[in-house]
Amino acid sequence: MYLAHPENNDWFLASQFWVSGDIYKRRCDLVGFVNGLPLFLVELKKSHGKIEHAFQHNLKDYKQTSSQLFLFNAFIILSNGSQAKLGSVTAGWEHFSDWKRINSEGEAGVVSLETLILGTCEKKINKMFTKKTHSHSQKIHTKHSDRQCIYK
Repeated sequence: MYLAHPENNDWFLASQFWVSGDIYKRRCDLVGFVNGLPLFLVELKKSHGKIEHAFQHNLKDYKQTSSQLFLFNAFIILSNGSQAKLGSVTAGWEHFSDWKRINSEGEAGVVSLETLILGTCEKKINKMFTKKTHSHSQKIHTKHSDRQCIYK
């Protein structure tokens, strides 16, 4: 990944993306690829549906039947169009959160799919910091917070 020049990355969003597991085939609503790696998944429900159903029924099933889809996953978005939550592949439902900021300058948005997309899927890296690990420092490039990290 080109972190210094993210515009040099190849960005692709696949709609109705089929994944073949060992036994089953599953169709994900949206999968976002960067340089061919599936970095995020978006699961959508009907506008009047509960987004928790996307977690309980779809995401849990994908993780069991098509786990290879999540090897490089950075984050997951669950939405019904008006409400939206962001989480990681290992997070339980209680750890999926609303996304309320559009950018690192704190431009507020309403809790919605649009705000979440604008806040997490822009093609530039806004912040860089260093995290101490066991015996060495590791640079972590992130957009807005440590919720979504790309490790170098």
